[in-house]
Amino acid sequence: MSEIGEAHLRQLSADLHDGPAQLVGFAALRLDSLKRIGEKRKRDAEIGDLESVLKDAVREIRAIGQGLSLPEIEHLSLAGVARHAIAAHERRTGDSVRAALALNEDDAPESVKACLYRFVQEGLNNVWRHAPGAQVGIDVGEAAGILSASIVNGAPTRVAAESAGGMGLLGLRDRVESLGGHFSFVRAADGGAILSMSIVRSGDPADA
Repeated sequence: MSEIGEAHLRQLSADLHDGPAQLVGFAALRLDSLKRIGEKRKRDAEIGDLESVLKDAVREIRAIGQGLSLPEIEHLSLAGVARHAIAAHERRTGDSVRAALALNEDDAPESVKACLYRFVQEGLNNVWRHAPGAQVGIDVGEAAGILSASIVNGAPTRVAAESAGGMGLLGLRDRVESLGGHFSFVRAADGGAILSMSIVRSGDPADA
């Protein structure tokens, strides 16, 4: 019973960390830039974006409190999950993401879809925070029952805003490895980075 309770707490912690906590952190960084916007029209637009992000955070907190995790992806395929996460990032940041998705439209276990969504969300947010202005691309595919994803970014073209603590990638690593998957983060010599993961598509490591 205690192991079940600990597993539930770890999952709850991961959901809070990877979802609403990340959105609130994103909003905090945008607030810093808001102070430097002098034009009222642009400032009002930025405030509207921040309101949308914070509403998303509140919605996720409520869903987690009801025992749900990412209800918006429940009926999506893996390809749909990846597209949804990328579109949400582009909408919030205004950045453009090159995406290559070699996935079919079949359904997948909830744990696998949630892992892919959080990988894309956290990975792209990590680039936005630490390598602003960098070109970024994401590749997702599957072969022989293995789902693989990678996010590659170039060197930043702007100075990164200071942030206290940061979200980090440890929670994401734990999520991937809890499904028996592999996770890696490598910094490139040119200032870019490569984030990658691979998990069994069925969600059962025994199928590997």
